[in-house]
Order: sequence, then structure tokens, then C-alpha cells
Amino acid sequence: MTFSVTEIYNHVDDKMRARRDVLYGLESGALPGGPEKYLLDSPRGYWTRPDEDLTDPHSWHLFDTIKEMISAAEHSVDVVTMDEPGGFLYSAVRVGLAAIAERAAPVKVRILIGRSLPHGVIKPEVKLKELADDLRRYAGRKLQIAFGEYRFQMASWGHAKFVAVDGKHLITGGHNLWGYAYLHKEPVLDLSMRYEGPIARGAHRFANGLWGFVKKHNTGMGSTHGFVMDEKLQMKRAVFDDFAIGSSPSTALAGAPPMLWVTNPGWGIFLDGTKPYVDNSFVHAFVKAMEGGSWCRLSQQDLAATWRASDRDFSILDRTRQGLQDYPYDLLACQNCYFIRPLVDAMAAFLNRREDNWIELVASPEKKAGRGYTNKIPPSALFNIVGNRMWELSGRKLKKAEIFGKLSRQLYFGIVSFSGGRQTWHTDKSPKYNHAKFWMVDDVFYVGSENFYPSTAPLMPPGLLQEFGVVAQATAETKKAILERYFTPLRTHSVENKVDIRYLTWNEAGEDEESAAVAAGE
Repeated sequence: MTFSVTEIYNHVDDKMRARRDVLYGLESGALPGGPEKYLLDSPRGYWTRPDEDLTDPHSWHLFDTIKEMISAAEHSVDVVTMDEPGGFLYSAVRVGLAAIAERAAPVKVRILIGRSLPHGVIKPEVKLKELADDLRRYAGRKLQIAFGEYRFQMASWGHAKFVAVDGKHLITGGHNLWGYAYLHKEPVLDLSMRYEGPIARGAHRFANGLWGFVKKHNTGMGSTHGFVMDEKLQMKRAVFDDFAIGSSPSTALAGAPPMLWVTNPGWGIFLDGTKPYVDNSFVHAFVKAMEGGSWCRLSQQDLAATWRASDRDFSILDRTRQGLQDYPYDLLACQNCYFIRPLVDAMAAFLNRREDNWIELVASPEKKAGRGYTNKIPPSALFNIVGNRMWELSGRKLKKAEIFGKLSRQLYFGIVSFSGGRQTWHTDKSPKYNHAKFWMVDDVFYVGSENFYPSTAPLMPPGLLQEFGVVAQATAETKKAILERYFTPLRTHSVENKVDIRYLTWNEAGEDEESAAVAAGE
């Protein structure tokens, strides 16, 4: 059994030098109802069915959950997503807002968009006018709405995805509010979770921090804008004051286990890029979880990103040099791919520690076509870097043949597929892609927005995105549901990438002192 969520929180708290009130925290929470209510996977239950059965649209449980939560709001709603929302998932937000207006509830709603570099800017006032058209018919409405977008310079924007209501209800995970990506033909596969209880306060606090940046830079210039619409549908450039969720630990939800909300503060949003920022609660949480446990399951888009071709294989990119001052971790270079060092080292140490420890990973394919939710990382690069770090962490005592044997037995790396190895959609032959951000170590699991790969870009310095997610302790019933309804079908029907000893390309003998020091990170 791995460490408890409370022990993981204590580790994060010890390691972080950050603003606890907006960047991480321990709360209590519960998973409401049965797994059909809290396990928001999409498309749900199509692993063994013909692709032709994927009706258009489908996965309506996502629409229903968002609509239900927002419709019942009493005072506060936060919607945070990346890039312009659209389609049925954004319609769920709009229908929920109309329900609030119809019952004349005095609710404040904040909708915040992290606007990525390739997509320019949107006009929040235009989005508010669309909402005004929805709400005009409700004469007794008391609903007030803030709509904003933000980006710091060129390389840092919000990647978090959550809906939080009244400090009591939360949906978070990999789903953006893009109905076209999830509810129609050829959908990307994804996962979010629904939580009840004070854990939702963490999302509101993180949103407070993000909106603080909008407030500070809401000048009408650049890529950061915020507008407010009052109950009379009148608009002005402004933002709401922070939602009064509170910063002290809340009273635990009766009978509910502790949950840890974790984030990546990204670059520039909380410190405006003026100081090095070297903390990431998401990474600290995973590293601590992997120090215990006997197995790890991962559902990810990718484990690496491509950046620049000039760095030597197995070198460590120190965050304090080489343009990485604002990164919260060092990177590992391998085959022009860049891995987050503490995550890879945690995996390597985990496999080294015991012969019966094992990791199962399901990710997107290397091939990129159509919409392309993949970084095109060759499987050889993952086996190569994990194997190299196993060698380094063993004090270079393990031989390649031993490492190859351990990787063959202890690391499964599959590509997302449906039954029978159906890796592409029958309609347009595009690959199936995985967009989930999920890890589970024994009975502790994470669902959120943060990928296992660094959010690098070919810029100097590279950027970093804002992320949010929840680390939770699974009961026996929850663990069974997550595995049987989600991960086991995902893994069973995936197509395996088998390790080849030729993938392990480092030099075991004869390295000079300089290359050895580079490989060791010295």
C-alpha cells in the first residue's frame, strides 16, 4: 500500500515554497452516487462495441452533469477551461445559467478561458452578449456573470479544466468545454471525475488566483481581458472580487476521506515572471506516492514533449540554467524528446525497488493525423530514458540485459485502441487518441488537467501552463469501479509496444568523466 493522501499532503507541504491558499491544499470530499455519476469517462462503454454504434452525439452524461451542477448553484460558480468553449458541453453551461436566472437565485458566475498562443484572443464582451440573449427572457434574474481570458506573454496560459459550485461541488479532469471533441464521431478519449464536499473549495481558490492576474492586467491591451455583466445585462470591463471561500481548513465532510488538490502555477501568472518558481505540487504528490505501493497505472496522452534537437541524449536540463529558470523541475533529454525528470526517476526507482513492482501505461499513438492529440513520441524513447535512469539510480550496477528483462516484465506500454486492435476510426481512418491525465498507485489516484509531459515550446525561455487536479484515496468500492469500468478495458484493448534491447542506447562502459557527470546531472 502506498502512502495515504494525508502523508502525501505532508510531503507536498514540506517541499513547496508556495502560496498554500491558492496552489494546493488538503480538504475532505466524497464521490457522489455510483460510478455512473462520478466516473466521467468518454466515450463510455464502447471498448468492445462496433465503431458504428458510436451514435452522434453520445456521452450525454457529460452534458447532464455540468448542467445539473450549475443549475442548482446557490451563490458561486467557477468555470475554468482552455480556449474558446463551444458545442454541447458549453451549451450545458448556458442551460445551467438559464436555470439559475429562471429561479431568480442571486448567483455570481465566473467563466475564465486560458487562451493558447495559436488561437489569438477572443472578445469576452461578445461571449457575454451571447449569454445575455439567453437570459433576457427571465425578468426576475439576479444572476451576475464575469467572463475573462488570459495569457502571459506568448508561452503561458491556463490548461486547467474544472467546474466548481458553492464550494461543495466539483468536476475536474481532462475535458475542455469542446463538445465537438468529445460528443460526436471520432472523439478523443478522456476522463474527468465528480466530487462533493469541501474539496471544491480548492478549485475556487485557484480560480481566485487566476482572476487576480486578470484584474491586474485588465487594460484592454494584449491577451488578458475581463468583463462583468450585471443582472440588468449591462457590461463593463471589470472582474469580481475574490469568491469568499475561505483559506482555513474546513470542517471535514462527515465520513469522507481527505483529498488533496494540487496545481501547477505555470509561468508568470502568480509571480509575473520576476522570480524563479520551482514548485509543482502535482509532481511532488506523484513522487511521494511512488515511494510506496506495488503497482502504478497511467492513462496519459504522452510522457514527453518535443522541443529542441541540440541537447545530448540522457543529459539533464537543469532548471536553473539553459532558459529553464521558471520551470519547477529539471528535464531529461532523449531522442529529441523531453521528459520531466522527477516523474521518470520516480518510475525508474519504483521498478528498481522490487521485482514484483509493475507499471501499466496506455497513451496516444506516435502517428499524428486529423486533430492529433499526440506529441509523436517514439516508444523507444520512453523505454530508453526509463532504462537509463534505472541504470543511473542503481549506481550503474544493473546491466543492460538486466534492465531489458525488468522492463519486459514490469513495464507495460500500450497504445489506446478498441477491441480487436481497432486503433483508427472507420469513418476517416484517423487514430484514436487518449487525452486523459490519470494515475493510480495502489489505492491513491489523480484525475486532473496536468499531463506527464512538460509543456515546452520552441521559445526561450519556454513557457509553462496552469493546471489543476485532485489526489484522492480510493475506497475498495471506488478502486474496483475505476479499474473495472475504466482502466482495465483501456489496458486490455490497447496495443502493446514491446521493448527491444536495441532501444537501450547508452554506453555502459568507457564513458569519460564529463559525459558521466552529464548523465548523472552533476
